[in-house]
Amino acid sequence: FLANPSKYTKHELVLDGKCSVCRVEMSQDVAGNPEIFAIYNGFRYLFPGDEQKAMFLANPKKYEVK
Repeated sequence: FLANPSKYTKHELVLDGKCSVCRVEMSQDVAGNPEIFAIYNGFRYLFPGDEQKAMFLANPKKYEVK
């Protein structure tokens, strides 16, 4: 578990692990890092870096996948 905790979460993965911030801001599909994530409304969002995660947390509704 400690080596890969995200493997054991019960939250649904959004966009097959691609970054929703990158999709909105750059119109690009960028793979997220499984170690950099946020849980929002029961879904797990992955990000390639801490900058994208901070942007998401500042305004999650903007980047929410519906």
